[in-house]
Amino acid sequence: MRSVAVTILVLGLLAGSAAAFAITEALKLERSPIAGPRFTRWFSPTCACDRQTALLTFRLRRSERVDAVIVNEDGHAVRTLVLGMQHRRGRVSLVWDGLDDEGQVVPDGRYRLRVHLGRDRRTILMPTPVFVDTTRPKIRLLGIAPETFSPDGDGRKDRVRITYTASEAVSAVVIVNGTVAKEGHLHHEGTAMVTWNGEVQAVPQQPGRYAITLRAHDRAGNFSHQTTALDVTIRFVEVAPKSILARRGGQLRFRVSSDAGAVSWRLLRRGRVFLSGSDAPGLVVADLPQRIRAGRYVLRVVENGHAARADVRILRSRS
Repeated sequence: MRSVAVTILVLGLLAGSAAAFAITEALKLERSPIAGPRFTRWFSPTCACDRQTALLTFRLRRSERVDAVIVNEDGHAVRTLVLGMQHRRGRVSLVWDGLDDEGQVVPDGRYRLRVHLGRDRRTILMPTPVFVDTTRPKIRLLGIAPETFSPDGDGRKDRVRITYTASEAVSAVVIVNGTVAKEGHLHHEGTAMVTWNGEVQAVPQQPGRYAITLRAHDRAGNFSHQTTALDVTIRFVEVAPKSILARRGGQLRFRVSSDAGAVSWRLLRRGRVFLSGSDAPGLVVADLPQRIRAGRYVLRVVENGHAARADVRILRSRS
């Protein structure tokens, strides 16, 4: 009799385990009544920007009576968004302004949406968190290199590298002479780099000196204060001196500054070319023919579509 009782007990346990397994597997196959959550992940109720509120959307598989509550990390309710809202099947859109039920901005931190479905008699804590962040990021401009560059597309010093350090993950905004030039990608806390290609609002800038500053915004939309400025110079080609004296039968000497591998130059008078050449940047020396007339000329130096000029006065040769 005892062996029979043990056998019956074992069979009962096996049957119970099989039933529990079947129920568990059935629950796994049962679809959630809520699908497709799309939440604003980071926002700042105090930023006065386009991320001042969080949009929380999800899809109901059938019509439901919905309660939706924001809870903190401890699971305590801080804000009731809807209570007893009857909603048909489809997408539900809710907006949270970052305030609690008392109208105060909630502390910075991670929050989740808890949804109760009256018809289904089921409460679901949405797994996707929403982060409230009202703290301004801090950014410091470390340096710019090179200090002189030539954004002409030849692959030589076409852009500057702007190095900065930030207190959190931010996107750096490059400001040139007070105008926003570009926005960099999101980088993690610490030292990072953004580049500038010499354009402001897609317009290439002329040769000259420019003041570069940075601002940064974090994922929630909070902006940092603007950094101090550092200067850079756009230079394509320069010739020095601007006024050159030379004698017939002597030498024409001038210096070219450029990032190009070579520049071309011409000595002109009234549109006629009297002398020309192609040289690497640096000191250029060319022999003047004896028969060239004394008078005023123009030296034109060209690099990749950009030009510089100098006035040349050729004197009579010494007798």
